[in-house]
Amino acid sequence: MGEFVDIDIKTHYVRQGAGGTNEAAAKALENLRKSLDSSDTAADGHHGWASAAALKRCATAWEDHMVDLGKQMNTMADNLHTTAKAYDTTDAQARDAFSRLQHGLADFGRN
Repeated sequence: MGEFVDIDIKTHYVRQGAGGTNEAAAKALENLRKSLDSSDTAADGHHGWASAAALKRCATAWEDHMVDLGKQMNTMADNLHTTAKAYDTTDAQARDAFSRLQHGLADFGRN
């Protein structure tokens, strides 16, 4: 038969990854607001020029893309938290089941 494979998930690391992902998303969105200020200033300063309208469209598209990316990162962080909780729950259930099995076998041996 095959070898026994032991998988040990360190859920605190999964949670750390989720926290880091949330922080990165928040920082990216914070920086996005600052980074688009100069585009708005340039576009507003050249009202009526074709390049001003194009710059506004480009900045809006970039902002939409980055906001979507931030949302995806937050979803990923939520999924990591959910996964860590599921692993912890499963591990607790397995420990409980093995404990009950051990007690049952011990009781069976006494009879």
